[in-house]
Amino acid sequence: MRLPINTIYHDFKARGLKATQQRLAVLAAAAHADGYFTPQGLYETLKNQCAAVGLTTVYRALEALERAGLICRIESTRDERLYAYCSRVHHHHIICDGCAQVVELDDCALPGLARQLERETGFIIRSHTLEFHGLCCTCRLETQGNLRGVA
Repeated sequence: MRLPINTIYHDFKARGLKATQQRLAVLAAAAHADGYFTPQGLYETLKNQCAAVGLTTVYRALEALERAGLICRIESTRDERLYAYCSRVHHHHIICDGCAQVVELDDCALPGLARQLERETGFIIRSHTLEFHGLCCTCRLETQGNLRGVA
């Protein structure tokens, strides 16, 4: 679910973040990105929009936004940082490795497992993350179609 920029701005301020023009530009670009994005890709988007934001500023802004819970870092098998603009409630992700689509899963069945693991290990579990990676229906069909043409 995408939130209006004015709501994002209020979330930004409520989390004690300094609302500079550059950070707001990065957050606005993140909020309008389709699927996940890289810092470099976000920088290119901002550069094309004539925003005066440097690549280092994009990296720093994304780190601050992640710490504040306004964006999520996506674990990747790629050698680059990936982020997604996410809802504010606890959720998990299904991520398409083909087209970058990110689907949020709101139903979390892990609290019971967390309690069991606490009993078994003596840990106090404070949080968890879960991501599924694969191919969406469209990418899967495209891949199957390409494989048929190879034979």
